[in-house]
Amino acid sequence: MSSEKIDIIIPNYNKQPYITECLNSLISQSYTNWRCIVIDSFSHDGSWEIIQDFSERDKRFELY
Repeated sequence: MSSEKIDIIIPNYNKQPYITECLNSLISQSYTNWRCIVIDSFSHDGSWEIIQDFSERDKRFELY
């Protein structure tokens, strides 16, 4: 059975209260062949740093 890679794109702007739960939900999925691209639009609430931490710990996360 083929395991196709899935791209997940998440836009973010000042969603610090929700972004950790969102990204953790991806990590806990049983399907692991995915890439998550988070597009941040100059957040100033600390969400950039949270996403950056995820991308440093798990290379499936990409931050732009």
